Amino acid sequence: MALVFEPTRVAFALEISDKQMIDLMDSESHVTNDAAFKEGHSTLCEKLDRETSAHTIEYNGHFGAAIYLTLDVDADTPEERKKIASIIEKHLKWCAKLKKR
Repeated sequence: MALVFEPTRVAFALEISDKQMIDLMDSESHVTNDAAFKEGHSTLCEKLDRETSAHTIEYNGHFGAAIYLTLDVDADTPEERKKIASIIEKHLKWCAKLKKR
């Protein structure tokens, strides 16, 4: 009997600019006085985890300027991708406006 490979998850790498990556990382560091951890704010990972079906969310710059995430196959819809993109774009705009020390 031949093994059947059935996809259950889809992994994505969403490339962003180097500046956006620095702003994103700074939003979660002392450079902005840990702005993303202040009351009323959240990290990008927390937002995506709370508001979408994405999981295994990662961004740290080690593999370049990108946001990595996974969707289960049944959650990978155009609507879900649009929602994820919107959250990321809004968050990156917020990060760009933060004051840096």
